Amino acid sequence: MHTNYIMKLLDLPDLIATDLIQCKDLYIFVAEHNKDSAICPQCGAATQKVHDSRWQNIKDIPIRGKEVIIRLEKKRYRCSECGKRGFSEQYESIEPYARKTKRYDKHLVDQAVNRDYSSISRENGLSYTSVKNAVRNCVDPVIEKRIEQNISKLETISIDEFAVVKHHKYAVVISDPVNKEIVDILHSRKKKDLIEYFMSWSDQQRAKVKCFSMDMWGPYKSVAKAVFPDAKRTIKRWKQKIINYFKTGITNGFAEGINNKIKLIKRIGYGVPNIHCQNSGPKKVREQRSSTGFLLCL
Repeated sequence: MHTNYIMKLLDLPDLIATDLIQCKDLYIFVAEHNKDSAICPQCGAATQKVHDSRWQNIKDIPIRGKEVIIRLEKKRYRCSECGKRGFSEQYESIEPYARKTKRYDKHLVDQAVNRDYSSISRENGLSYTSVKNAVRNCVDPVIEKRIEQNISKLETISIDEFAVVKHHKYAVVISDPVNKEIVDILHSRKKKDLIEYFMSWSDQQRAKVKCFSMDMWGPYKSVAKAVFPDAKRTIKRWKQKIINYFKTGITNGFAEGINNKIKLIKRIGYGVPNIHCQNSGPKKVREQRSSTGFLLCL
């Protein structure tokens, strides 16, 4: 009965809680994996042979205002089929090599919606990097899915830049002025980077783009010609191109409005000055975005 109560209190189905130590401001759950076997990553065979084990402290969400630590016995196995040894158990509730549960990462993300990473890290006894990585782990998959959805239905593009560091570094907002949505944010406005980014889209998707709205900056025009040859351009303040507005009704107004919101978010996000990028390949030019700021944008 006592063990059942502890397991219900912990509420992590892949762990078995064997004991609970209560301190003044702390709960310590002693736990282990609910399986006594692991799958060999080399040959795929199941094994129960334990190579070694060690104890590790894992942070979890608070309970009744008290900090929670899971004192977890982590086992490493060796395969009786191929001889591989030293591979670890896999957990549903904990990322590999993490010192926090997945739901604790979500707990940090909830705090980061309207607070800076520095204060969150101090309050939770974590490093700034731990908080930043927790937000990235939870938010980046959502952002990537949202970007793919937005690109898939895109027929009109509006593009404009904003200053990350005024007069020194600029990022670019790709938006849909028809559906009034942000499509993506890129960390560079250089011609070659923009072309590389758009060329990472499928030929079918680029062919769907019929309108390309931009300001008078020269490289944008070159990018449009290079990757969207069938699109019409409504180029702001270029008299010879103004006629396109009357044909399409598309302007850069929505993108300009986004930039004003980004400036506001940057002020709200004071204390989260660093931007980061974890993408590679064709998507490497994607904005080294502050996850907090992007949450507010979306």
